[in-house]
Amino acid sequence: MVLLDTHSKKIIEVLLESQSPLSSSEIAHEINITPRMVIYRINRLKPWIAQKELHITTKTNKGIQIIAPTSKRRMALREIKEMASDDLSMTKDDRREYIKIFLLICNEPIVSKQLKKALNVSKVTVLKDIDDIENWFSRRGLTVCRKPGYGIILNGNLFDKRLLLIELIMEKLGVFALAKLSRGSSVQQAAKAINNLHPQLRDLITRYLSDLDFSYAWEITSRVEDGLEIQLEDNSFISTMLFFAILIDHLRKKIVIKEINKDIELKNITGEYYLSQAIGDKIEHRYGVYVTEIERICIANFISGLEIKKTISEAIGEWKKKKINPEVDILTKNILVDVSLFLHPYLLVDTILYWEIALYIQAIFNSLRFPHPFREEVTSQIRVQRPYIYSIAQEAVQKIEKAIGFELPESIIGKFSILLISALERICSPNRVMRNVILVNDFGYETSSLLSSRIKSQIPEIDIIECIGTLELLERKIFRDGVDAIITTADIGKISMPSIQVSPLLTKEEVSKIRDTLNIGFNLTQGSIDAYPSLHLCELLSDKSIALNVAVKDWKQSVEKAGILLLRKGAIHPRYIDAMKDLIIENGPYVVSSPGTALLHARPDQGAKRTGMSFISLKHGVNFGHSDNDPVDLVFALSAVDSFSIQIALKEFVNLINNRRILNRIRTTTSIEGVIDCLKELYE
Repeated sequence: MVLLDTHSKKIIEVLLESQSPLSSSEIAHEINITPRMVIYRINRLKPWIAQKELHITTKTNKGIQIIAPTSKRRMALREIKEMASDDLSMTKDDRREYIKIFLLICNEPIVSKQLKKALNVSKVTVLKDIDDIENWFSRRGLTVCRKPGYGIILNGNLFDKRLLLIELIMEKLGVFALAKLSRGSSVQQAAKAINNLHPQLRDLITRYLSDLDFSYAWEITSRVEDGLEIQLEDNSFISTMLFFAILIDHLRKKIVIKEINKDIELKNITGEYYLSQAIGDKIEHRYGVYVTEIERICIANFISGLEIKKTISEAIGEWKKKKINPEVDILTKNILVDVSLFLHPYLLVDTILYWEIALYIQAIFNSLRFPHPFREEVTSQIRVQRPYIYSIAQEAVQKIEKAIGFELPESIIGKFSILLISALERICSPNRVMRNVILVNDFGYETSSLLSSRIKSQIPEIDIIECIGTLELLERKIFRDGVDAIITTADIGKISMPSIQVSPLLTKEEVSKIRDTLNIGFNLTQGSIDAYPSLHLCELLSDKSIALNVAVKDWKQSVEKAGILLLRKGAIHPRYIDAMKDLIIENGPYVVSSPGTALLHARPDQGAKRTGMSFISLKHGVNFGHSDNDPVDLVFALSAVDSFSIQIALKEFVNLINNRRILNRIRTTTSIEGVIDCLKELYE
């Protein structure tokens, strides 16, 4: 009988699944071994291949190929895929990994006969493998002790053994599978997807893990985060969970650390030590075991070295020094394309949003334990109050699910919604442009305090820089620079700047009056933001903001022409036009969203006064520098002061750039009314 090891099995699978010759390098790359190992195993595989009535050819400069009728090929492939672990011999590396873990989880001496039977090899091979791993253990402060008539045992500090066992288990199974364990999956289900492990090695690990209490270990680890007011990195969280699961297993078996390693310092004055005392008490109460002082010190030592998750700003600073995962980079940019089309075009070049999404996707790629998932009620609230943004976030998460191959919890949609909402508030919220006001009150100090509090709570965009009385107001002839308005409880008549008279209790009508006077957007803290009016594309445009057959010499002049229409409409300050140019200079021609069509814009805080749009068709197209979509002959310019009133218009704009028929009609129309009629067809 010809025995196959795991590498040989994978080589046969690759050859049977290929319809053309493969080089040894191609096969090696597919299964992560060297070409030399492939050639060595091919020669040993020939008898097995002959038994299955298959024919293998090896030709220089052509490659290796199994030739057989389709029926025999399928039969052999089915047999090799269904081959049980007992039918597979282990590679030398597999055997060594098996012995390492076996020695770490066994607390009594073992005999070579046990390993000989488990590995299906000779006693000489077992002893040779043990010789080879002695140095590996020695470098980690542990010693493989062999005594005739006694057996083989791993000597050394129990704390070091636990740490090494955690390292090996995490290396073999990974954070993904271990996180699934703690989320209720069985050990077999969690480890099922670990295809790179030999079945016997996987079975050894899963048998051991089946006896551990992961549920309570997860709970204790969460208490560590709460107690130290930190958030652990995913790897640290899972390794801590494993640490407590193994500790509890040892305590229940009365296997305890008897002496402290010289490298472990007493943590009797630290927060970690006090936390370890509380954890020790909880373990004692739950399992009826005794947690010694030495064990408590070791707990404190372990949790003091955990890696804490960094803030976004810290993480961004570090990630900018590294090259982000290419797959994450591509996925993030694809998500931003969709997000910018449907929410706000500036989001495509929003650096903060890019890094927030990239870091979060990277965390999802690396583990199943997602950073701070939202509670269900928070996600539900977002779904109700921000349904449009929630739907955009949902589409983004679906892209991630497709990339990683499994479904994500709904809380991830909530998290993405928050990232998008935060980005929109960051670029659209009037909070970024504070209004400086002087409060004039003639009712006394208490009333001033009440009115000031009411204004700040209802209109957080206002900064009250000074509170004065009416007498002081009369004495003043010059006000400091930067004051936008006066809010007063008295009738002060006409003065040199805007003034708004209000009552001390500040009614809703007065709040609206202040917002209108100071050009501050709606207060969106109540109810559904998506309930506020959203304008159609044709409603953002009017006959005064459309110009046809405009002659320009370059893209900069097209920006100026479209911007002037917004300026005349009262939608922007003059500086907004320069901001639109600067955005293209700094970030490239990303505003050219489809062939021949550009959507100009800038950040709302760069001079947008109200939501509006202008459109010009060009007599001759101009180049913006886009490799695919130049020249541009249809130029739209957008001014947006909030994140919600342009939602419908942007959806219609996406429909427009994907509708060649309407675009061609706009290009050929000779009247402004004709343009508006075309845009009306985009109504959903």
